[in-house]
Amino acid sequence: MTILKRNLTLAAVSVAMLMAFVFAGCSTAFMSSIPLPGENPIVVQPPAMGRDKPATGIRYMGDTSILVFNGQDSETLIAVVSPTDATLRTVYWASSNPSVATVRGATEGTVPIGTVVPTGLGEAKVYAQVSDGKGGYYTATCLISVLQVPEMGIVIEGAELDQYRRLAIPARGMEKYISARVLSGDMRSPVTWSISDDADPAVLLNNGLWNPLPTSANAADVMVTGRREGTAYLTATSADGKTDTIVVTVGVIAVDKIEITKPNDDLATNLSIARGTSMPIKAKLTPAGTTYTVVKWEIVNGVDIVDLSTDTTSGSELLTITAKATGTALIRATSEDGKTATCAIRVPLTLTPPGMTLILDMNSLKKRTLTASAAPGDVSWSIGDTGIATYTVDPQTGVVEVTGVTAGQTTLTATTIWADSDGQHLTAECLVTVLGTFTGKTLTLNVPITYTGAAPSTPPPTPLPTVGELNLVNPTLGIHWENENTDVADLSVSTKVTVTAKATGQTFVMALNANDTLNEMYLVIVPLRFEYASRTIAKGVTELLNTTVDDVNTDKLDWT
Repeated sequence: MTILKRNLTLAAVSVAMLMAFVFAGCSTAFMSSIPLPGENPIVVQPPAMGRDKPATGIRYMGDTSILVFNGQDSETLIAVVSPTDATLRTVYWASSNPSVATVRGATEGTVPIGTVVPTGLGEAKVYAQVSDGKGGYYTATCLISVLQVPEMGIVIEGAELDQYRRLAIPARGMEKYISARVLSGDMRSPVTWSISDDADPAVLLNNGLWNPLPTSANAADVMVTGRREGTAYLTATSADGKTDTIVVTVGVIAVDKIEITKPNDDLATNLSIARGTSMPIKAKLTPAGTTYTVVKWEIVNGVDIVDLSTDTTSGSELLTITAKATGTALIRATSEDGKTATCAIRVPLTLTPPGMTLILDMNSLKKRTLTASAAPGDVSWSIGDTGIATYTVDPQTGVVEVTGVTAGQTTLTATTIWADSDGQHLTAECLVTVLGTFTGKTLTLNVPITYTGAAPSTPPPTPLPTVGELNLVNPTLGIHWENENTDVADLSVSTKVTVTAKATGQTFVMALNANDTLNEMYLVIVPLRFEYASRTIAKGVTELLNTTVDDVNTDKLDWT
């Protein structure tokens, strides 16, 4: 038989007397004249058979001498009283430093258990004591070392909660129980409860009453009664201010309509998202107080086109779409009661660069390349005037090489061979400008070496400059600036025009008049460099040759 008994007459012991009990991290039993201060004793008292038989010792199961906390909420110590048939088996639990760790006694059957909870960084000792029947006590000691204190908190739980942590009360007048569990800290801390609004349909009966469940010493029960159909929010608050909130529904309020919208509530049935970018959307449920608040998202088609940031199985009203490839996709939002809404996503076809300038009297600039955001076999190409420029396509890589023929302008067009759900093919255009001679200025910049793996502790310095300034054309003339290839360099226009190198390659920076005619042009070159100008490699030795081109673009290099 297990008897739980509170001893409210335990006297405090002076620090000097307490220190006399402390052994350095061992579980060896020792004798003392009075019990140590601490939690209520756990009395394990078998039926008396004649005279009481005192204990002859106490230890921790497994001879536990130390417990180390690295963020866990609690650990348990099991006290073993000798002999097993002793009738005086009252076990007292105590901590030498409650600011570091507390201990709370409990029993499972006839086994005394101490639950140790970390409260602060440092060291403490936890004692388990049993009477020797002569006014003294045997003591087992365990050193507690707290290296990391867990984050305190509280959680509402119970078998009545559904998979979405919602408490559903079928009808008015019906009752359901729920409980809150304090995750760490003082496990006996009271829990207070609140309803989000007096007008909401749930009311607490034994509000704020701390009533431990048999299976959890740090739980608090409440009974929730349905008052009218609708939705309320039930919040549990621990003594240290941590909260947890669940939804309580009374009766059933069906979803009349579900819509996919942007965060500002603008309807979103068709969206265009650039490849590599993301866009947030949400599902709007009508009426606002519906019982079915959970939304399931799924990609109907186009799983290779977009990614969804939320779990499509558990669902959420909020979602972020990330475009990962050119094409079209269809996503669907479904409420719990089966209402649906869809949104078509288009990831446009883009060309890099979107425009290019060729110069006939410069061999390095007479030909230039560009790529499309679609797969090589998914795009067909055409050019407006082959007398100004021609092109060739590498069928393996999809890289297009454009060659200038005569001075002028023409348009190179890419078109997807497939059509979207509306039967439309995606297109993108590149304006090709061919100049007979280059009359602008040249700016050479540098970027650091790109390393495969870890960079050396002392990499060679990057040659200067990495940033250049251009002559600022008089802004009163209506001048605006364009940067042909933002992958190579960034352009900043304020009180001065600054170009910052980003990657190996070249770009044209142009100052254009109000009517888009050319005012001034700069050729910005970021040269290809090796990490070292020369290298001696011993026979049989393999060494990486690092350049200013990153791993993603190494396939664009020709090696000889």
